[in-house]
Amino acid sequence: MEETGLCRVIRDYASAYPDPLVLSAGETVTIEGREGKWPGWAWGITQNGTAGWIPARILTQEGTIGRIIEHYNATELTVRVGTQLTFSREESDWLWGTTPEGNSGWVP
Repeated sequence: MEETGLCRVIRDYASAYPDPLVLSAGETVTIEGREGKWPGWAWGITQNGTAGWIPARILTQEGTIGRIIEHYNATELTVRVGTQLTFSREESDWLWGTTPEGNSGWVP
C-alpha cells in the first residue's frame, strides 16, 4: 500500500538490526523458514551473509532461493512515544516513516 500520512508513536521501539539489508531488484537471497512475529515477512540471507526480514510480496521464490523484484531497504527506526512520523508506505503491519529530523526507517 502506497500512501502518505502522519502518525504518532504510541510505544517506544528500538531497532533490532544495526546492519540492515539493502537489496536491489534482481538480487537473490537464501530464504529460511523462520517464523516471525509479523506475517507477510520472510527471513533472507544475502550472498555476503547479511540476514534480515524481507516482505514476502517482493520475492519470487523457487525452493530456498528468493529473487528480489523491487528495491528494498530494511532500516528500522528507533523511536520514542510521542514522536510524529510522516509515513509513505505500509507493509505487513509496519510503516516506513520519517521523523521531523529527517531519519527514515521501518517501525511496527
